[in-house]
Amino acid sequence: TMVMLGDTTNLSSEEAASSIARFANVTGMSLKDVDKLGSAIVDLGNNYATSEADIMSMAQRLSGAGAQIGLSQGEILGFATALSSVGIEAEMGGSAFSKAMIKMQVAAETGYDQVIDLQNKTGMSLRELQLLSSNNSKDFKALADSLGLTKEEMNATIKAGANLQDFAEVANMETKEFVELYRNDAPAALQAFIRGLGDTEGHGESTIAMLQEMGFTEVRLRDTLTRLANSGDLVTDAVARGNQAWGENSAMTVEAEKRYATMAAKISQLKARITEVAVEIGEMLMPYLEKGMSKIEVRNENQRTSFGKSYSVCNHACASFSSGFIQRLVQRDEPNFAAPHAEHLLRQSGVVVSAMAFLA
Repeated sequence: TMVMLGDTTNLSSEEAASSIARFANVTGMSLKDVDKLGSAIVDLGNNYATSEADIMSMAQRLSGAGAQIGLSQGEILGFATALSSVGIEAEMGGSAFSKAMIKMQVAAETGYDQVIDLQNKTGMSLRELQLLSSNNSKDFKALADSLGLTKEEMNATIKAGANLQDFAEVANMETKEFVELYRNDAPAALQAFIRGLGDTEGHGESTIAMLQEMGFTEVRLRDTLTRLANSGDLVTDAVARGNQAWGENSAMTVEAEKRYATMAAKISQLKARITEVAVEIGEMLMPYLEKGMSKIEVRNENQRTSFGKSYSVCNHACASFSSGFIQRLVQRDEPNFAAPHAEHLLRQSGVVVSAMAFLA
């Protein structure tokens, strides 16, 4: 899988392995699902204005908060795709969007039931509790003590309730409706909030002013949410596609087969071209090679003829020398010496003849 990711994306095999391992550890993903993750990354990278490396980098930033609020791996990849597609860097947008997800989680989980319980016990509305906290800290502390709470604990509950109202208002829902949506489908609640931000301008309100009222005062966080709000259905489409690609688990394999088929075709074309060039070079050089071989053959024939003549001359000279030498010995009337050694001398003269012929 890592090799295929390296071949089909702008992630190297080593980068893919380390990124996926960290993502799996944070989200609790089984390593058996690595191929599904790879397919989702390839599919999203092929269909949105971002790269696989940017998607994976952003997904790592979102993985902790995403897993905490109940997003699936495919949904995390979808949100990462949307964020990186609108030009948000992982270092900036990942942590900022994570803060928004956590704030929504706290609001939905502690800002409804606990606030209703607090209202029932005090007989006060959420707004009245907020005013008491702001204007009369002494009475507020006394009220908290009477309920067995610290001032900080009661303030946290009131703040969560106020945030929940803001999230629901932006999503154009009742508070209870928004809480139920979040509990049943956290990604849908998050998308409803982002769509609602995009609609604020149409209602004559400023997106930035709305975020400011909700306590999203950090510049990076406001910029991230504003870009997503202005991206139309990008978030919804990317999240849906991330889940779909995860389930189908085919995009990476299909892309790899295309790449490998293309590579094989290129190699085949290269081999054919090399053969053509070799034939062309051979046709150019053949006349010169033939002339060179003809000259070599003529030279070898001359050498063989010269060698034969040299051998004949040497053989005749050595034979004459041997014969003359033996005759001299006989003429000196030394039969006791010549007769026994004549045969030996003749054999040695043959060796001399052969040696001289070879040297010639």
